[in-house]
Formats: sequence, C-alpha cells, structure tokens
Amino acid sequence: MTADHTSSTPPEEMTTVVVDLGRPPYDTPALELRGPLGPARLEAALDHLAADNPDAPVWRHRIDRLGHEHHALRLAADDVHTPGDAFPYGLLADLLTRSTPARPAPTLVPTPLQRELLADADALPGRHLAQLAWAWHGPLDSERFHTAWQSVVDHESVLRTAFDDSCEPLLVRHEHTDAEVLWLPHGTARWPDVLEDDRRRGIDPRRPGALRVTVLAGAPAPTPPAEPARVLLTYHHALLDDWSARLLLRAFYRAYLADGRLPGGERRPDLRDYVRWLRRQDTAPARDFWTRAVPPRTAAAWPARHTAPAPAGPVGRTRLRLSAAQTERLAAWAARWGSTESGALQAVWSLLLYRAGGARAAAPVRFSVTASGRGIPFEGAPRMPAALSTAWPLSVEVAPHSTVATLLSDLRDRILERSAYEWLSPGQIRSWTAPQHHAANGTHSPTGTEDGTHSPTGTEDGTHSPTGTEDGTHSPTGTEDGTHSPTGTEDGTHSPTGTEDGTHSPTGTEDGTHSPTGTEDGTHSPTGTEDGTRSPTGTEDGTRSPTGTEDGTRSPTGTEDGTRSPTGTEDGTRSPTGTEDGTLLVFENRFRDPDDLTAALAARGIRVEHPETLGTPTAFPLTLVAHHDGDEQLVLTAVHDRSRIADATDVLTHSALLLGELPYVADDSTTVADLLRLLPAADTTTTPASPPTPPTGAAHRADTRPHAQAQPPLLPLRAAADARAGTVCLLQTPHVPRARYDRLARAYQGPEAVILLRAVPGGPHARYTALRPLARAGRLLVLGGFSGGGSTAYEIARRIAAAGGRPPLTVLTGAATGADRLARLLETAAAQAGHPGRTG
Repeated sequence: MTADHTSSTPPEEMTTVVVDLGRPPYDTPALELRGPLGPARLEAALDHLAADNPDAPVWRHRIDRLGHEHHALRLAADDVHTPGDAFPYGLLADLLTRSTPARPAPTLVPTPLQRELLADADALPGRHLAQLAWAWHGPLDSERFHTAWQSVVDHESVLRTAFDDSCEPLLVRHEHTDAEVLWLPHGTARWPDVLEDDRRRGIDPRRPGALRVTVLAGAPAPTPPAEPARVLLTYHHALLDDWSARLLLRAFYRAYLADGRLPGGERRPDLRDYVRWLRRQDTAPARDFWTRAVPPRTAAAWPARHTAPAPAGPVGRTRLRLSAAQTERLAAWAARWGSTESGALQAVWSLLLYRAGGARAAAPVRFSVTASGRGIPFEGAPRMPAALSTAWPLSVEVAPHSTVATLLSDLRDRILERSAYEWLSPGQIRSWTAPQHHAANGTHSPTGTEDGTHSPTGTEDGTHSPTGTEDGTHSPTGTEDGTHSPTGTEDGTHSPTGTEDGTHSPTGTEDGTHSPTGTEDGTHSPTGTEDGTRSPTGTEDGTRSPTGTEDGTRSPTGTEDGTRSPTGTEDGTRSPTGTEDGTLLVFENRFRDPDDLTAALAARGIRVEHPETLGTPTAFPLTLVAHHDGDEQLVLTAVHDRSRIADATDVLTHSALLLGELPYVADDSTTVADLLRLLPAADTTTTPASPPTPPTGAAHRADTRPHAQAQPPLLPLRAAADARAGTVCLLQTPHVPRARYDRLARAYQGPEAVILLRAVPGGPHARYTALRPLARAGRLLVLGGFSGGGSTAYEIARRIAAAGGRPPLTVLTGAATGADRLARLLETAAAQAGHPGRTG
C-alpha cells in the first residue's frame, strides 16, 4: 500500500530541508527549503542556536527565493577565519522541520480488535483490504452519485476517522473529509484490471477517508446491448467490516433517491459510544471461560497433507459453488439436525482437518470462526458501521465411529457457548489461552487493562482530546437503514459474493449462460464443482513488501520494529487465532435490501445487482469464505497465502463434495468414517506435514530476541531497478515507527535502492562506518529522514567528504509528512544529486 497518510491533527504544511555541502573543499554548505518559511520561524530557530552556543561566532544569513515556497538559505560567519561547515546545519534542519502545535482534533482510543487489525496490516501489507462490487443497470447521474456519497460521509463519523501515526495509535475524528469517488469513463479500462489496480493501490487506515468508491461507467444508452456500470467500494477492516459496507451502501441508496441528501445529523450511537460500552464490560467471566476452552496444542489445524509453497505471488483465490438445488437440500438437511449451513461447513472442515492429521482414533481438531460482533447487548450495534467482526478459536474432538449428527451437535454447542463474547478480540482471547498464562493462572490483558481496552487519558469512555474536551452530545441520525443481525450465531458479517470479477450473473453461472443443473457446463455434478470435476484456481498475484524484520534497536513501544504490539508481547508478534497457525472459516450473513428501497430504485429505472465481496486476505494462511449469491447458490472461496500453500483447489473441491453429498448419505447412523470414505484416497506415501508457521509465530519469536544485537546496521527495503543506480538511505529516528520507513520505501518510485540505517549504538561514527562501503563505491547516495535526525545526517555527510568521498544530499522533513510526499522529495533530490552539474 502506498497511499499517503497524514498526522493526527489537521494537515500542517511541513517544511522540508535539503542540506548540500556544496563543492570541494565543502566549506560553503547551503540549505534548500521547500514549503512555507515564515521569517519568525527562521529567526526563532537561529536565536535558539545562538542561545545554546553563546560563545559561537555570529552568523549572518541570506535567503534567495527560487520559486513559490522554495528558498535557498546560506550562512556566513562574521569571523572570516571560521570555516563555513562549522555551523550546526543539521541541528538547524531539525529545528526548521519540527512540527508546531496545531489545533487538536478529537481523538479516541481504538478497540483492541482495531489495534490488532492495524498491526496485521502493517506487518502484512494488503491484508484486511476489502472490496465490495456490484453492477448498476439504468441511468446513473454522476453529480448526484458523488453528492450522495458525500452526504453519507458527513453523516457517518467513522468515514471521517483515521489512525494517527504515533507509536500508541489513536483514532482521529476529523470534522470534514471529502468523499473519494473515482469515475472511469466507459471503455477506458477492463473491469478485472480495475479490481487488480485497486488492490495494488490499497487503502491507508491512517489517512482520513475510510472508504473509496470507484465507478467504471457503462455504455451509453443507445449502444446495444446495454452494458451496466460497475461500482467498487474499497475499505479497510481496521475501520469497517463487511456488514458496515452494506449498511453504508444502503444509506447511499437512500441519499441518491433523495437527490443526494440524507436527512438528520450525525449518526449516534457510533464508535465513541461503543468504546464507552466496551470499557464497562466485565472480562472476568470471559477470562474464566477462555482459560477452560483452550484448543489442544496437538490438535490438527491444517487441511492438507503437504503444502508446497508457490514460487511467487502472495495471495491466491479459488472459488466454486453448489447449485441452488444443492444449497436448498443442504439447508433442509442441517435444519433437521438443529443446525445451519454454517454448522455443516464447520463439520466438513473438521473432517478435512482430522483426515489430514493422519489420526486413526478420536483426535481433536482446531480452527477459527468469525462472529458478527453485533449479537451484543449494545443498542444500535446492528445499524452501526464499525469494525466489530471478530474471530473465535474453536476446537472439537472428531471420532471416526461417532455419528455425523453428534459432530454437528458438538459444534453447535461450542458456538452457543461463545456467543456471549462477540465483543472480545482475538488478541484478548490469546492472552488468556497462551501456555505461559495457564501455568501461572494469570489474567494478562493484551493492553494491560482489566477489560482489554486502553485509554492513555484514563477516562472511562476511552476518548482522548489534548484539549481535555470531547463532544459527547447526541445527534439524531434521521435514518433507520439497518436491519438486525442474528445474535449468538456462528455466522460472519461478510456479504454474499459471486463471480471472481465482482459481476453478477442472473443465471448463477460464471459466464451468464443458463444451466438447469447449476453447473457451468449444464451437466450434473454431485460434487458441486463448476465443471463437475475440479475447479480452476483463478489465483490472483499482487505485490508484497516484507516488513517486520528486526533492526537491532529498542523501540519506545517495546517492540523490535517500532510498531505497536496488540498482544502486549515483548517482540510485537501476534497470531489472530491465539495460536501460531491455523485456518479461518467465514460464513457471511444474508443481507437483503428492503422491498421499498428496491421498488424506489426501480421507479427511477434503476436495477442494482447483489453486491459481492471479492475475497479479503487475512492474517491467516488460509481463509474459507462461504456466502449465498443472488440466485441462492452457496459459493465457497478460499483465500490463501501462496507462500505457504500454492493451490487450495483440492481442499475446496473436497469441501464442496462433502457438502453436496451430506443430504443424500448422512442419516441417524452415518459415522464420520462413512463420510470420509467418500473422499479420494489420501496420499499415504508422504508424511503429514505440520501446518505452516506464519512469520509472527512463536518459533519466529523465540529466535529473534537473542540475535537482536547481531542484526546488521543496514536493512534493505527496496532493490534498485538498475544495477548502476545509487542508493537512498533512510536514517532511523527515535519515536518514528519502523512501519513508516517500509511505507516510504513502497512509495518511492525512483530507480535507486532504498535502505534503512538503524539507530545503532555508537552515534554518527557507527552509522558512518556502516555507510562507508557505499560511500567509497562512488555511486549516488542520498540521506533522508524525519526531524530529529538532521545532526546525525550532517555529521555523516561531513565524514564522507573528509574521507575524500562525494558528500550526499540530506533530505529532512517533519514527522507528519506523508510517505508519498517525502518519496517525491527524495526522488527530486536523487535526480538533483545525479545531475552532471553537481560534482563532488
């Protein structure tokens, strides 16, 4: 993700300083200033330096205007014998780029779940990026469309909320945010390309505007055949879950029908009210339950016997569907046993885990399931857009001679036991189920508070405002656009999806043709796969920038990489399931628009197809999502990390086969062994593989701490596009999270390599020593960083020059400057440094 992000306060125009030592003998350095430069600020910085060094020579300064908000600053001492490089240019750069206090924006402490999702996204870029797509038939007024979305943004405070960039992230609620609507004219792009480009662009939860809307316009009305417009919503699960996206879409429809304006004021209750409610919850019963519900560590957790990784590409997506008739039979069969389709899926998944584990007697299996987060006693939860959907660890014993009906009953009972705890985050549950806490019978909370939430202000409601005030007044919503979510069920909050490209086929087939049997080619398939045999994978590769490596320094947050650890662990690692590996099952709730809304749209000649989520990558190596499409077919989508499992086709095909056969073969006496015999013979020539361990697992965690001090001072963040290109070296600054440097490297578009120079012991000399081989190589070198690193950068440049090398340009800016802007400034400096006119 390379989207820019701003500070926790309203954006401030930051000053960027480029320090250039000039030409040999490098005794006339100059500062290039970009951004606003008030005389008072410059005088204050110079006075500060004079006060700290009363015995220093008097320095005169001269400012040359090079353009709009572009100046050159030169200094000369009154004493002609004072060398020009004796002035503390680096410290002056720090003072000029230091942020000035601004009017604070109201802030809110995020929920434990939000902190965990943000940490996942920082460690695994692209995770928790969600897309919801649908087709729009009929007239589409672009101006009204944009106005309606702006009205939704104005009414929903969550759409004006973003995380700040501090080490202890807070949520910042902005008074105004422009709705981001991208309009692509008909014929300018292919829809699959739009989806892929949108995934690569990502969405930054640290930037105001939690939702992006993209429209690929349809063909003009006279053009036969009529081609609908395609609409895409993009959002991040750290701020909005899939249930929320559908609530917002429903609000948009009402605004569009009302000429672009929603009645009433800002919605309440909102996240502020939820945080207050969350802090009042007693965690003692939950802690007692989860310490007794620990999944056995020996339980089978992976559904495949061997998991060969793919050579490239981080995310794969595999999809197939049951026919409408198969889906209807499955629902009726599950109801007969007092269960649901989601319960049947859990039973099938348990069987696949058991089979892959290689056990012959009764043995436990474990996986995770989602909960909507809306089956809680908080008024307005079903109608409130927020990040509420959570995940529970689940385990059950599978016995080959036990009946399938017994397995269904056991799973149903375990879900009901957990239904009172939809407000807990996976990290909170893990803190109570980790082995070290069992031994001590501890009560550790991931955030250090009794209820698992965190408030730096100590206020009861978890809100925070530097001014000490927080708007807690009630604002009427004026709308009642939500429906109630079933409580206490295992169903997820995601919305029904369908085809890979986000389009909808009224016939239920991928290509829009009619198949009376529900299969793609019109033939009957008892397995429920698309072609009657095996489903193609249809994987989609993206880009991934690895993060989370150790830098050998200590972060003020207590983590190795400077990012926040939602679990409270020393090394900042976490597992979303409460273990080091596993799979996640998501069964999306049905979400239908009210008849009056559909009729009102039809009265204007508009028909909108059923919106579809497109498979959201999570922190789990394998996520299986089930939903109903617009034709009531059950669709299964496997989203998997291809570095751990190259192809999930077999797993998905076996799941569909068992789901399709259950209504035909499973009666009162059918055993687990009977059902497993329906599957193809297992590969007995290979040893069952252990589930792949994510890089955030315990094994990784145990290996990093002892070697932290042995980490090299230079960390590659981005390879050079050309072997002859130079290097941009970012200087790590205290109190700046490591994740910011990773985002900056991803935003950089020049040909140069990007590296991070860690804050190693030994000060500027140690850093210069680390950079000396690069400096001696004679290739282009640019130093960059944030306010606070100017003195070190200037000293490194001086040492390189003194050793006969070419001193690098140094680019320094304020900590609130976004990644995109600083990347562009570094690209400009690199081009300037490589210009033939600048010789060293």
